[in-house]
Amino acid sequence: MSLIALVSAKGSPGVTVATLALASIWPRRVLVAECDPAGGDLAARWGLPARPSLLTLAAAARRRLDPDEVWRHTQVMPGPEGTARSARGGLGAWDRDEPGRVSALLGPVEAEQAAVLGRLWTVLGPAFAALPGVDVLADCGRLAPGAPTAELLAQADMTLLVARPGPDGIAHARARLQALAADGVRAGLVLIGDKPHRPAEVREALESSGVRLAMLTVLADDPQAAAMLAGEPGSPRRLASSLLIRSARSLAGVLQNLPNRRPPAPAPAAEPPPLAVVPEPVAPEPPAWSPPPEPEPEPVYDPHAFERPYEPVAYEPPAPHEEPARELEVRGRHELTSAHAAAELPPPERHGEGQSNGNGNGQHRDGYPDLPLSELPFTEVPR
Repeated sequence: MSLIALVSAKGSPGVTVATLALASIWPRRVLVAECDPAGGDLAARWGLPARPSLLTLAAAARRRLDPDEVWRHTQVMPGPEGTARSARGGLGAWDRDEPGRVSALLGPVEAEQAAVLGRLWTVLGPAFAALPGVDVLADCGRLAPGAPTAELLAQADMTLLVARPGPDGIAHARARLQALAADGVRAGLVLIGDKPHRPAEVREALESSGVRLAMLTVLADDPQAAAMLAGEPGSPRRLASSLLIRSARSLAGVLQNLPNRRPPAPAPAAEPPPLAVVPEPVAPEPPAWSPPPEPEPEPVYDPHAFERPYEPVAYEPPAPHEEPARELEVRGRHELTSAHAAAELPPPERHGEGQSNGNGNGQHRDGYPDLPLSELPFTEVPR
């Protein structure tokens, strides 16, 4: 079915009132979705409980949003005789099949609560589009750059920008319509009243700026009927015959005949032809029995298989050590070397017989008798 989104460029031209006016006379089953990131107004205006709402839907659809799950979080708006006072009196059975009533998916009251919905904004559009046999009117509030409702607008069959036909309203609408066209969104313009500029003048001004509209229509500027749709008490007969409701009925007739932007569901795939019966392969008969081959003998481990053979080496005796010749030295009273012998020293004084050498025994102090040099013994002194 159809998904219609209503937005505003700036201020409060009456997006919520226009949504409820269309829902009150919609010819088919309809769901009002309050998707304003700045916070919803329906609960406060009609005295409805804050839950169930988008907050409870976001908690239930953390991983996957089933279209049937949407209905479990809707509430029923009061009937034509409902006012703010009667709604607070306890009316609000959550039966979406109750005839003559409009089901509403309430939005969070505060903007901070709407900001934490996160991933839900991206899956609402496909979920609304998948609702069987139901048209959805989404009140998306003010359209600002970077708004989280951009994914929802991209899924809508038509986005209606609600504005007043004054110079400021037309200027703001021009900027938002250009942004929607750049995003590939099919957009139309809904004027609240036809003063000070008529619809033909507004269309000419927009087309001169390069804005092409899918549709342009007018909702009557009826303050009394708008107040009743906002929850104020009043006569239901007066509301049904008001200019606002009559103009909304003509707009609803145009919207319900819009072509669906979403591609049709693909046709079920044709059943494949039956498979040919292939006979099972017959296993060949096993060959005649034959004795198994004899196992090969296991290798015997030989610990000496990899040792190197012994190779004797011829013995060579070391060369004899030749010591250098040594010179003999004379040992006497003093050790004499060849250098001493070479020096011409006077021979020692020989003591005569009867002379004492100082020790009283007629011998030298070193124990040797007083002998001439030629009679002294020679010893070899190593160098």
